[in-house]
Amino acid sequence: MFSKKLFLSLLLIALIISMGCANAVDSSNWKTVKINDVDFKIPPKYQGGDINNDHTNYHYNDLNTFGILCIDDYIASNYGCWHNLKGKNLTIGSHDVAYFYQYNNFAKHDVSHAYFSSGDSIYCISGGSG
Repeated sequence: MFSKKLFLSLLLIALIISMGCANAVDSSNWKTVKINDVDFKIPPKYQGGDINNDHTNYHYNDLNTFGILCIDDYIASNYGCWHNLKGKNLTIGSHDVAYFYQYNNFAKHDVSHAYFSSGDSIYCISGGSG
C-alpha cells in the first residue's frame, strides 16, 4: 500500500529539486522531464513513463500509479472532482499544497493527489499503490 509519508516525501523531493536545490538529494541517476516549461526530476522507480505531445503531463504506467500534470486547461474539472472529499492544506518548503487521498475504484487501489503552483501554472502530482 502506498503510504502518505512516502508520497509526501516524494513530493517534497520533487519540489526541492524543481526549485533548483539539488544539493539536498543525490539525484545523479534521476531523469529530468519538462512539464509546461518546468523541470521535474523523476526517481528511478518512476522512470520510463510517457510525456504527452503538449508536454503538459508525464505518467508512469498510468496517472493512478504516478503522474505529474499541468492542469491549467482543466483546473475546474479537477477541482470539482474533489468536492465531496476532505483534504489537507499543507505547506512544503514555501509551497502551499492541497492534498487529497482516497481509494480509486477504477484503479482498484489508493491514489494520492497533491496540487501546487509553480510560476503561473497549477500542477498535480498523483501516485498510488498498484
